Amino acid sequence: MILETLVKRETANRITLRLPTTILQILKEDADKRDISLNAQISSVLRKNIVFENSVNAVPNITIPHFLFNKVLDNIDERFIQELAMEAPSQIRKSFMKRGIRYELQEVINEYLIPTGKYCGWYNFVCEVKNARCRLVFETHLGRQWTSFLFAYVKGILSSLQVFIEFESMDDNVIVFIVRTPDRLMA
Repeated sequence: MILETLVKRETANRITLRLPTTILQILKEDADKRDISLNAQISSVLRKNIVFENSVNAVPNITIPHFLFNKVLDNIDERFIQELAMEAPSQIRKSFMKRGIRYELQEVINEYLIPTGKYCGWYNFVCEVKNARCRLVFETHLGRQWTSFLFAYVKGILSSLQVFIEFESMDDNVIVFIVRTPDRLMA
């Protein structure tokens, strides 16, 4: 079974907005490229912005192009990459405290790992729960040092959650962790 965030379905509301012509044209062109309605496109943009601001940017972040960040990572040693990655749990905990979210595996997956992969482009992410185990798969194409950083980053998060890591693997651009899940995650 795939782990999914439960979303309460809400009734759609009709509102009227005034948009600058240039913004409207960009939205229409993007909707056409994606073969979706203008309404779906606007909802998608708003959802992405809200999720990013609430989930990812709850603790202030700096947006930097991947190639620049890779250049930084390429010029630091493995020990420092490990140290840098170990800062993740405290930053995520801080973000969760501000937002009133429990710092537990399911919440970290739904409120941090999924949005970060989806909206920051750090990785493609798949999470499967089966037989009291959670399999987390991260795939990235941002280079060897980045993959090494991401591995240490996620491992630090999982370790701070005090879940038992049964398996871990980093091969080229694919990272896999299998952790024993708490009983309440299976519900």
